[in-house]
Amino acid sequence: MSTATDHSLLKSDCAEETLGIESSFPVLVRLTEEVFQEPASILVESGAELPAIRYAVVETTAENDLKEVAQRRREWHRRVRDLLGVQSRKVRLSVDLRE
Repeated sequence: MSTATDHSLLKSDCAEETLGIESSFPVLVRLTEEVFQEPASILVESGAELPAIRYAVVETTAENDLKEVAQRRREWHRRVRDLLGVQSRKVRLSVDLRE
């Protein structure tokens, strides 16, 4: 399991305004790596239909076991809500399933 939390993990296509949760990015990466046991990174994106809406996407991978992934996703969302409270609405999770 990787524990890299370097800000080089932050990729952004929206350099304008900050989200206000950037200081939590290293913790979000560690939390995701703990839950999924895989490396994670963060990408800041804007909504396609509403470009003013910006959010952080935490990306990771998992084995192709849908029941296990669903359980880990629930745990991840619970822990992110505990960490960020209402600000958790600015965070999305993307899990790429491996064959």
